[in-house]
Amino acid sequence: MTIPFHSTSTNELPISIIDFLPSAALAQFGRINQAMHDRVKGELKKRKKAVVDPLIYYFYFSDYGKSSVTIRRRYDKDYYPYVRQLFRCLPELFRFIELNKIVRLDLGCVTDWGGYPESPCRMISSEHDEVRAIATEVLDLLSKNTTLIDCNLGLFQNIMGRKSIIEAVEKHPTLDYLSMLSNGARTDFRDPPHTLYRNRRDRSFYWDRFRHDDDLKSDVAV
Repeated sequence: MTIPFHSTSTNELPISIIDFLPSAALAQFGRINQAMHDRVKGELKKRKKAVVDPLIYYFYFSDYGKSSVTIRRRYDKDYYPYVRQLFRCLPELFRFIELNKIVRLDLGCVTDWGGYPESPCRMISSEHDEVRAIATEVLDLLSKNTTLIDCNLGLFQNIMGRKSIIEAVEKHPTLDYLSMLSNGARTDFRDPPHTLYRNRRDRSFYWDRFRHDDDLKSDVAV
């Protein structure tokens, strides 16, 4: 489709035209000049919200007062397309998490065959560079979050480096537990531990398969 707006346009078009333009054309219309940009910015934001809100609520759950966002396996036709879309709306997702005080984020899922972790190339993108960029974005947004207590990043098990993970969460105010193994996946005890625990005494993090006994005792003392 040819979009009939360009930066040299001089005619003032009726603002009501924005209601009849597809989003791609509307975005280009907003580049004509600053006045047009200001006029269409709100409309584009409204349209995106109308798409993103239902998308996030598809993955939203609340159990016993604890809210979560999870991509755990579902079997309807929308599941795979929605997962891919969700990873293109990460700033909006983390804004939703913050505003709604979500305490659990689960970005891991398993296949239907033997409890193997799903591949990010199947769930997110076949382009490895795009998957790595999205993994970096997830860690950056996680580092700025202030509500999560429990986090699973199993879809990025072989993408995110342990140093990058620690750097992202070491100053997190509430995070207590982070797993890099998708829930329901088999554990190979020959591999290094996939779970990051917070020491409740000094607030540091450590990798292990189980929480340390002395940390459990400090829980009881509290």
